[in-house]
Amino acid sequence: MNIAGPPDHLPDRRPWVAPVKWLLGVALVVAAGLLIAAQRDTLAEAWRRIADPDWRIIAALLLCIIINFALTSIMYWLLTKRYAKDRPLTLAAMTMLISAAALLNYLPMRAGMVGRVAYQKTRFGISYADSGKTVIQATSLSGVVAVMLLFAAAIPGAFVVGLATPIVLGCAVAVCAGRPLLRTLGLALVLRQLDGLAWVGRYYLVFALLGWEIALPAAAAVAAVGMLATFIPFTSNGLGLREWAVGLTASVLPQGWIAAGSSAVTGLGLTADLVNRAAELVITIPAGLIAIWFLHRAHAQQ
Repeated sequence: MNIAGPPDHLPDRRPWVAPVKWLLGVALVVAAGLLIAAQRDTLAEAWRRIADPDWRIIAALLLCIIINFALTSIMYWLLTKRYAKDRPLTLAAMTMLISAAALLNYLPMRAGMVGRVAYQKTRFGISYADSGKTVIQATSLSGVVAVMLLFAAAIPGAFVVGLATPIVLGCAVAVCAGRPLLRTLGLALVLRQLDGLAWVGRYYLVFALLGWEIALPAAAAVAAVGMLATFIPFTSNGLGLREWAVGLTASVLPQGWIAAGSSAVTGLGLTADLVNRAAELVITIPAGLIAIWFLHRAHAQQ
């Protein structure tokens, strides 16, 4: 889920671009649904599993999504709190901001990103420039994690090493670095890598939910691509783009990494990420609505 903020200025000189991008994202989701429907016979087992799901897998999937929210909130809180001038930025407040932004980012005009940064400035005195710094830092850390996930998936025998390296490196920097900013970035890298591992768990579980075995390196590869697609500022929250990125990535993975026929892999990948998206919304919608209510109440009492 992309909860990054905008750069130093908020106005968009081309306000028509955002709604067009949003519509393109919706069109990509519709196209994914049409392709899945066309492969209904090939994906019959996946459809049966969706109709009669394993609720233990669903519970584990929802838990991974909650972990994503929690780790992202803690990471952004660590990166942002030092810039608060008017009052301390608490972890609870940042969690609310992240939850609200995650929901509002499904709307056009990047409402979640703009709202989060504007609220931080109004209530906590955090400038747009300082919010932009945290966005750059968080996005860079996400890029490092995605690259390491791809490295872990692609290099034979390097899976565990690739997953553990950012955690070991981040802990070393957090403990040994002399500058507070570097120590914060080291800890943030650890949190972002754990967030990446939760994404790996999500894709492993969602493929299992559909009745298909997927190797852990394959789950890491699609997780990395899914994370990167979410951060591409083409559609809101990577809507449509992430689904197709995961579907196409699944279709080019080595034989045997996903136990499915070659003709079904793209449709299976699309189905998997649509289910992943639906599970994400199960958490995002109530969490976002509750967060918006609390933030509005806190602002009204200011």
